[in-house]
Amino acid sequence: METRSLGGVGVLACVASALVSAQPRKTIFLITDAEGVAGVCRQDQTDPKDQEMRQLLTGEINAAVAGLYDSGA
Repeated sequence: METRSLGGVGVLACVASALVSAQPRKTIFLITDAEGVAGVCRQDQTDPKDQEMRQLLTGEINAAVAGLYDSGA
């Protein structure tokens, strides 16, 4: 599987693709913010320049996108 990186703070990602064969097109709209990231437990960790938070957020987004692709999106 090809790795896709969508890192960044306040990422607004729209993942849209056609499903296999003649199935109707599905659109997935993914919104995230720093406060919902696992491992972020203090306000100072939500700074857009915080490298640890950016890595954690990128990992969670990549996992979500991988799951969407694996399920046919």
